[in-house]
Amino acid sequence: MFPYDTKILLAEDTDVTRAVIHKMIYKLGYTNVTQVADGLNAQREIEKAVALRKPFQLVISDWNMPEYTGLALLKKCRSDSVMYQVPFVILTSNNEKDQVMEAIRAGVSSYLAKPFTVEVLDKKLREAWVISQRKKAG
Repeated sequence: MFPYDTKILLAEDTDVTRAVIHKMIYKLGYTNVTQVADGLNAQREIEKAVALRKPFQLVISDWNMPEYTGLALLKKCRSDSVMYQVPFVILTSNNEKDQVMEAIRAGVSSYLAKPFTVEVLDKKLREAWVISQRKKAG
């Protein structure tokens, strides 16, 4: 499982939802969380962290955000030499098969349909951890 000091980026445009997810992450024991309200600011935070040589170790992003979607953010991460293997969990209120397949093709680590419980978030983070370890080993 991810260490509790894992550097996490949480990108969610709805304030209440972002606060609820942050509380869930904290409840699971993670304390190093940067929160942003849209994909554009998420991209800026990622670029800043990479430039400081302290990249995020996990990205949790909503799919539907203004200006820059979670899928666009995922694709940008997967094309970056530093961020390409960083676990990426995408959140959406849509549970459409086409979107899931598009995210899988883009390299998503895990996919969560909202609303979800802290137990489901924990399970999905564990899945993302296993996938990231396989990528490192393989």
